[in-house]
Amino acid sequence: MRKRIIAAAIEEIYERGIKFTMHDLARRLGVSKRCLYEHFKSKDVLISCLVDCSLADITEQRRRILSDESLSCQEKIRGILCCRVTMFSPIEGRIADEIRRFMPAEWLRIEQFMNDDWKSVEQFLKVSIEKGELREVHLPIVHKMVNGAIKELVDYRFLEQNGISFSQARNYMVDALLYGMVSR
Repeated sequence: MRKRIIAAAIEEIYERGIKFTMHDLARRLGVSKRCLYEHFKSKDVLISCLVDCSLADITEQRRRILSDESLSCQEKIRGILCCRVTMFSPIEGRIADEIRRFMPAEWLRIEQFMNDDWKSVEQFLKVSIEKGELREVHLPIVHKMVNGAIKELVDYRFLEQNGISFSQARNYMVDALLYGMVSR
């Protein structure tokens, strides 16, 4: 039942964003709200569970990318910086923006994850610099640039105004980071 609730919550988020109610979710599942509360103490706990699943998904994607010996350094960088939350991929920018605006405690958890997760990315970048695959760069600045860009890119109004998705915006950001702006 827990998996069914999670799947239905994702559908609700697609339709209503994180402002859906447990009543909406119960109606979708054809169960009582009491049934939902037997599995999830509150809507916030349910959304926290979805965030946990999303962060675990990103961690696993990055682990696979970093361990894939067939990928070049550039392909790995692009892959790890462009990981998508599978369960929310069509709307991940909107959901991230809603969490940032309406659930600050969850957003802080996501930011903490981004900081903690950066350690494995930074280690990969250090090794790549040592091997000569990347030029020497100040990694704390790169980290700040990536975090700052991602925080700005989750603003769905910006994305709508520019007619791009969060994934497209993230790809443009990674291109600028990897290749700069100067014509080659």
